[in-house]
Amino acid sequence: MSRRSRRRAACALASVLVFASGCALHESRVRYRSLSREYARESQAAPAGDTLAFANADALDREALVEAVLRRNPSVASARAAWRAALARYPQETSLDDPMVGYMVGPRSFGSSKIGDAERIEARQAFPVPGSLGLRGAAAVPEAEASASDLAALRIRLAAMTSALYDEYW
Repeated sequence: MSRRSRRRAACALASVLVFASGCALHESRVRYRSLSREYARESQAAPAGDTLAFANADALDREALVEAVLRRNPSVASARAAWRAALARYPQETSLDDPMVGYMVGPRSFGSSKIGDAERIEARQAFPVPGSLGLRGAAAVPEAEASASDLAALRIRLAAMTSALYDEYW
């Protein structure tokens, strides 16, 4: 096998490895995109808390009270941030590691008549086992879904507690 054909074979193998290791599972990608759209809708629908929620109200209304509690409770904002952090893990898990570039010099070789100048340039890229990036991404998506469910459960608990306190107040 000639040197040129070995080089072509090595390039072909490297390109196959890059393609195979960079491909995430299709289902997890679809679920991630769906969760991202849901998070974007949730973030836009969450208005900022007002300081005088019931200043002009004649009577205390249950719906308005529940909405105000959900808007102003810091636990909801914290759960939303945890959901965003869990969503951010998917692109991290499905991407390749950063490439490494290095340059080394043999300082005593410069100016020596006995040996040539010694320097070395290298570039490295770690390629994981084909399919492992997709599997890592597939494991990250359920964590984001769990964070979304935690936010929904927190909202339900807060709404139920607020409604019970409203009943107790009246």
